[in-house]
Amino acid sequence: MVRRHDMLPQWLRENALACEQAMLGLLSKSGRLSSLCNSAVLPGRKLRASLAIQYMKWAGITTGSTAPSVLFESLAKTEFLHSASCILDDIIDGDTVRRGQPVFHVREGLPQAILTAQDLIAAACSIELSHPGRVRRRVQDALVGSVREALRGEACDSFALSDTLKYVSSGLDLEQAYLRKTTPGFEVAHRIVGIVCGLPKGHVEQLAAYGAALGAY
Repeated sequence: MVRRHDMLPQWLRENALACEQAMLGLLSKSGRLSSLCNSAVLPGRKLRASLAIQYMKWAGITTGSTAPSVLFESLAKTEFLHSASCILDDIIDGDTVRRGQPVFHVREGLPQAILTAQDLIAAACSIELSHPGRVRRRVQDALVGSVREALRGEACDSFALSDTLKYVSSGLDLEQAYLRKTTPGFEVAHRIVGIVCGLPKGHVEQLAAYGAALGAY
């Protein structure tokens, strides 16, 4: 099912803009605007959601009878998770600058940064009741699984090497353990495309594997 191509998908600003609009809409409906907008909806690539949208265009996949807003809101949540991971990663690593700008915990203070990261994760894992039941639970499970995998990757990236080797108890080698920090966001975005667009389970898994490979690349 995964379409072969001799090029990687090209990032397009229009895809990122669609994701940013969905993020703003979700935050506005929930009453979360100030600090979350400052941390999550700054203009940027929104790479995970953007490339998943671009793959849809590549492969001619549509949402069918499902409203496009369900897809964009679900993909927006992958970017909430990425924003939370950036805030936490900067705190853990002691970084003060990201993309040439002061990091969030430097701008807003450490307590606000921790609370904002928690709120972003909560916003990401809270699925809209308006979404079809066949989609809602599967998307939520995918997002929660992505959080779990990304946290394991962050642990492997942050612990001392001896602790990391103890932590990797599933037989994966160290390289795969580190990749867990990067690949879950790309994997879940592509998985969400498959779920929302009603693809067969095997195709969803293929698409998720493609997303993970793209994230590793």
